[in-house]
Amino acid sequence: MRQKISALGVPAFFCGILLFSVQGLAQQPQPSQKSQQSQQSLSQFVSAALKEMDLPATTVIAGLSDASGLILENVAQENAQTLAATATIKSIPFKAIKYTPPGNTKPLFIFTAKNFDFAKTISGISGTPLGALGALESVAFIYAPAEGKFFGPVAVDSSNQSIVPETVKDALGGSTSGVDLSKGMNFLASTSVANFSSEFKDLMKSVGIAANKSFSFKGKISPQIFKKLLDTDPIGATSTKLANAQQTKPKIQSLLTNYGRGFLSDLDIRADLPKKLKAGLMEFTDGQFIIKGAKSGDAMSFGVTAKSASVLKLDVQDILISYDADKKEVDTSGKVVGKSFQKILSFKGLAFEQINLASTYRANAWTFLVNSTGKLNGKDVSAQIISKARGAKTLLQATLTGGPAGITAKDVVGR
Repeated sequence: MRQKISALGVPAFFCGILLFSVQGLAQQPQPSQKSQQSQQSLSQFVSAALKEMDLPATTVIAGLSDASGLILENVAQENAQTLAATATIKSIPFKAIKYTPPGNTKPLFIFTAKNFDFAKTISGISGTPLGALGALESVAFIYAPAEGKFFGPVAVDSSNQSIVPETVKDALGGSTSGVDLSKGMNFLASTSVANFSSEFKDLMKSVGIAANKSFSFKGKISPQIFKKLLDTDPIGATSTKLANAQQTKPKIQSLLTNYGRGFLSDLDIRADLPKKLKAGLMEFTDGQFIIKGAKSGDAMSFGVTAKSASVLKLDVQDILISYDADKKEVDTSGKVVGKSFQKILSFKGLAFEQINLASTYRANAWTFLVNSTGKLNGKDVSAQIISKARGAKTLLQATLTGGPAGITAKDVVGR
């Protein structure tokens, strides 16, 4: 059993997760002035925070825990729960925060920057999906000792908002509904489509998202992300341009060599998209833009995802709309529900085994495509349905092809 601490600081026992909240700040006396602290390095700051989290002594945040040569500036105890300091790394002003949510004894370590670009700051990221995000704002890396919910200023009575530390408000990146934290390193950031790579911009355009649209990313990222942050070797030329398959393979290997096998498997960040979206003939709700590492740790995927969608009479599940840098087009994958497919193509004795959505977006236009395989009266067949524009109308063309044994008119009798 694990202890759950309520926002009011009253202990109760539940089998669940820790609840982090800034609400209790409204009920606690605050110092009228910030308390200045003695000089300390970033390494000392991080090590002290991790020690207070009561984590194993071997726990470190690579690149920060060993930054003994970087002396922090403006170290100040902002209130009883918040110790903050600043540091400039690679011309980027960072803020380091040790924040203990009310009712909890273990702090969070928060490392923030108002502006941040993965490709320009983290060695080896250029050309990857993380690099293709371009310039980010209100970025926060939050190291948490346990899974939990981090509530934002909205949880505090409006008349008392002013006593919530500004550093904590900034760390939330504008979130008002609270942030779910995983154990380990978490990531929050605000972004605009205008800052994306051209490939990501095309992806957003394909689902009807405007070029000036902004939204927030949140999720989990590897604690090794800062391992080479203080390296003096220049990162070199960078670009938001997304690498193709041939270029990506050595980039992935380099990331694993430099940051460890878990660097990609720890990656899972997401941004909620507008409630309703449309990609050509396909309509879906509750879509997300994701960048995620494979469980195997040797690949990275990205794209717009949705649990389900509808295309004319078809029901589609597990949607992924991504960009193919080799073909220079947006591709869609998804599993078509068999019963709904029979509404479009159905013969006596025809049974489909696999039905996959394979639509494409190129030159500002969608082509709807479904590929399927199955059997017709015991013979292997494949079927394809493709959209054809006829003026203002969209027609569907179906093609049924036999396997090695072929099919005859007799096989389709009774259609």
